[in-house]
Amino acid sequence: MVCVWCCGAITHCVLSCSVTSSEKVDKAQRYADFTLLSIPYPGCEFFKEYKDRDYMAEGLIFNWKQDYVDAPLSIPDFLTCSLNIDWSQYQSWDLVQQTQNYLKLLLSIINSDDDSGLLVHCISGWDRTPLFISLLRLSLWADGLIHTSLKPAEILYLTVAYDWFLFGHMLVDRLSKGEEIFFFCFNFLKHIISEEFSSLKTQRRKSLPARDAGFTLEDICMLNQWTIPCPDPLSPQTLAAGRW
Repeated sequence: MVCVWCCGAITHCVLSCSVTSSEKVDKAQRYADFTLLSIPYPGCEFFKEYKDRDYMAEGLIFNWKQDYVDAPLSIPDFLTCSLNIDWSQYQSWDLVQQTQNYLKLLLSIINSDDDSGLLVHCISGWDRTPLFISLLRLSLWADGLIHTSLKPAEILYLTVAYDWFLFGHMLVDRLSKGEEIFFFCFNFLKHIISEEFSSLKTQRRKSLPARDAGFTLEDICMLNQWTIPCPDPLSPQTLAAGRW
């Protein structure tokens, strides 16, 4: 198993007591059988800068020299040998390149020949975890490898409701602060449409029917038209409860 830890900082201090959610200090050794990866990625606060730049992620580089950033990039060499990426330069990448390279890494792990699984999560879990899980789900769906019966509006509903809101993303709070990581996720799809993000083998890609080009405004509007037997993830009651 591979555990990918999307981190910004390693430790937190709560009531004068230092605590951590890092698997590296798990005394119970619950991750002993995992290969641990640490991939530093900006937290939700950084996405206010994204919004303030009129939603332009190109050229937006995180300041890695801030005091609270104490988690280094750590990826075993055997997981990166097939990728033509200079990981030593990660602090110079803008938000687009950083997200692209991390997604390439995750896809390469999923597409490896062994039978191991992949666990992805960040320290708090409400923002960076759904970001990368949603991108992975949509990428694999676009290749026809998962959720093959779902139409664009249906896969969109699934990832918004399940990966984001059921996981605890606090959209109302994030929007009130201008931390629009949720919008970034779906706006970022335009940056992963090339073949280098495809999980299909060349031969199989030729034999599969082409997917729909993408989501339309009508697809998004359909989310409000469906009636299904589950709570509305955007309702005040659901958001107040923090879950479905």
